[in-house]
Amino acid sequence: MDMTLSLRRKDVVINKPPVSQILQRWPALFRESQVYQEFNRVVGKNLKQEFYGSLDRHCPQLIQIFRSKRGLAGQILSDLLQQAKASDDGDSYQHVPVGILSLENEDVALQPLSIHLHPSSVGIILEGNVVMDNLDNIPQAMCLLFGLTYALHLGYPKCMGNTFLFIQQVLLGLGKKELKGKILAVTNQLTM
Repeated sequence: MDMTLSLRRKDVVINKPPVSQILQRWPALFRESQVYQEFNRVVGKNLKQEFYGSLDRHCPQLIQIFRSKRGLAGQILSDLLQQAKASDDGDSYQHVPVGILSLENEDVALQPLSIHLHPSSVGIILEGNVVMDNLDNIPQAMCLLFGLTYALHLGYPKCMGNTFLFIQQVLLGLGKKELKGKILAVTNQLTM
């Protein structure tokens, strides 16, 4: 993968092929170790170490912030915690631009409005394709999803733009130092 970096980056950045085509041409890029290495090649940072280290530092404050939200923001956060049932039909994800697939065993009783951080199986969906599966947990999937957005030069999904910008700018210290309003507000709450 190191030897083809310049050709791959040129193709990914200029031609912007669909994820399915990249998956077919460079399947090794969708392995956990390669996502971390590709992120390091592109950005020069250790994604796994930076992401988890920053998450560990900020997690207690983030949980307090999420629990304190009321009104529309609280309802949106509550909606995000809802569980969706998965289907064996491969076409069921074709309209999902970006997602984390979390599967539970049938014998596990799901609590309404809860996220299981260690489900039986976790995967990543990009442009309707399950590009990675059999991941250990949701934080790992989120870290790898962020790494893939960089490796594949993907734009952040509109509905999750602020989340990805928060990870980029606050957790990983990449990009602009000037934060957008909502991201700045959360960052200020983290430092209280």
